[in-house]
Amino acid sequence: MCIAVIDFGMNKDEFYHLRPKEFYKLHQRYFYKESKQWEKYRWLATAIINFNGMVGQHIKETDLLKLPFDSIQEHQDKVDLSNNTRERLLELDEKWN
Repeated sequence: MCIAVIDFGMNKDEFYHLRPKEFYKLHQRYFYKESKQWEKYRWLATAIINFNGMVGQHIKETDLLKLPFDSIQEHQDKVDLSNNTRERLLELDEKWN
């Protein structure tokens, strides 16, 4: 409940009237916004360091600051589109339409 009251700006009545799925969606949105803010700050700090030459070589954002959601992004499945040819896409189009 503290997350809802402090971070989301809800009062207790609003919190108790939420369904679990609604609260989960609110929490996901909040986590996404926070992660994007941290990514902006990390990028800005990396750009300043690289621009001013504070380090002998260029550094990556993840070298400067590791964030908890970096491991989540690394483990997400990546779609390999290299084997998609025009024929394959037409074949899939016929299959699904």
